[in-house]
Amino acid sequence: MSASAPYRREHQAIFDDNAQKIVEYRLKQFDAGLALGWEFSHQTAISLGIDRVTGEADIVVGDQGFPEPDYDDGGLFVQFRHDSFNERDFPSSGMIINLWGHQSLDSFGADGEYRQWQLDLAKAISFGNHSFVFGLRSGTTSDGGPTISRLFQAGGGPTLLGLEQGQLLGEHLAVAQFYYYREYKPIMFLTGYVGTLLEYGGAYATRDDINSENSVFSGSVFVAIDTPIGPLQFGIGATDLGGINYYTRIGHLF
Repeated sequence: MSASAPYRREHQAIFDDNAQKIVEYRLKQFDAGLALGWEFSHQTAISLGIDRVTGEADIVVGDQGFPEPDYDDGGLFVQFRHDSFNERDFPSSGMIINLWGHQSLDSFGADGEYRQWQLDLAKAISFGNHSFVFGLRSGTTSDGGPTISRLFQAGGGPTLLGLEQGQLLGEHLAVAQFYYYREYKPIMFLTGYVGTLLEYGGAYATRDDINSENSVFSGSVFVAIDTPIGPLQFGIGATDLGGINYYTRIGHLF
């Protein structure tokens, strides 16, 4: 059994069709959750739980005519995870399957009922010092609409690094990813990686919007250095929409 009650503050921007930021929200959110888990091996586990979310969205930049909603969510969730990567950050073999489902319920305080599923897949292979990872990040919403904090995001990481952070929002997500990287030693006792990432997809308002006209191709190159809290990564990305994004991030890739 595990319990959590984090308080989060994060920013979420809304962009127009020309990739111009029109408003930026500060989301202040309190989460509470309780889960029961079963481990079938050191690689595979399943968990069932309940959660409750309450938050508010305040405009910090942009059009003050946009709403500033308070929101509540809560319900039941299930998660299945299989992780056989040989290394947490830059694997050369193994795979990840992460399936998460959530049912929001009025009886748990949710503003509205809806169902959401998210599936993340990644498979790593290597040839000598060259490693390749094929990945898919996907999600869908049905039977209602989620709160602003549970809309799927694409852009700026972990998907479509050629876009700004959270540039695309929607009730559905589909992004295919292809990583290539190789290890190098910048100095003794320090491990680094240089590589590239190709991505295609987006976040979509409806299932009918999932097509090539509404999808984005993104390519990026990066240099990373392993640290105790995950890789420190420096990169530049671009998309077929003409945008260029320089980024620095730290943390796990998968």
